[in-house]
Amino acid sequence: TGSDDEISFMMSVSGEGTKLLTSKRIGDKLNLIGPLGNSFNTESISKNVVIVAGGLGVAPFPYLTKVIGNNSNIRTFIGGRSSNDIVTYGLVNYEIATDDGSLGFKGNVIQLLSTKINEIDAQNTKIFGCGPTRMLKALKEFAAENNVECEISTECAMACGFGICQGCPVESTTDDSKYLLVCKDGPIFNSRSVHL
Repeated sequence: TGSDDEISFMMSVSGEGTKLLTSKRIGDKLNLIGPLGNSFNTESISKNVVIVAGGLGVAPFPYLTKVIGNNSNIRTFIGGRSSNDIVTYGLVNYEIATDDGSLGFKGNVIQLLSTKINEIDAQNTKIFGCGPTRMLKALKEFAAENNVECEISTECAMACGFGICQGCPVESTTDDSKYLLVCKDGPIFNSRSVHL
C-alpha cells in the first residue's frame, strides 16, 4: 500500500486460518510476528531484472518492483490458471500467461518465459521468482539451462516461523546431509542452492 505503516494481505481461502482472516473487519486486531526470514538480494542486481510470478506468488513483487525502482530494466511474467487468477497491482512491463488461454499467452508462465529467451541477456540479467513449487522447479531448471542468475521465494506450511519446530525443511544442493529451513534460512534461496 502507499503508507509505510500499512500492510496488505493477498490470499486464497484454503483452510481454517485463511477463512478466519477473511472474517476480520476494519478495527479488528491481529497479532503478527515479523518480518521473518530473508529477502530478495537487490544489491547484486545486474542491468536487467526478470520477475516470474505464478498465482499468489505475485505477492512480493509490487514491493520488489518499488525497491528496484527505475534503475533497472524490469520485465515481469505473470501466470495463472485463468484470467481470474491474474494480479498486476504494482507491477510494470508485464506479460501474462494463463493455462486456459483466457488472457494472454496460452500455457504456463515458464513456457511464456521460454518463448522470450532470445530477448534476455543471460549475463546481465537476474531472475526473481515466486509461485507454486512445481513452477519454481521449472524456473530453477530454466535458469540453469540458460545460465541466468535466479533467486526463488519458496512456499511451505510453517508452524513456528522462526526455526524451532524444524517443520519447513528444504534440501540443500551443497551438502547432501543438510537441510535448510524455509522460515529461517529462506524463504528466498539462490535457485542453485536447493533441491525442489
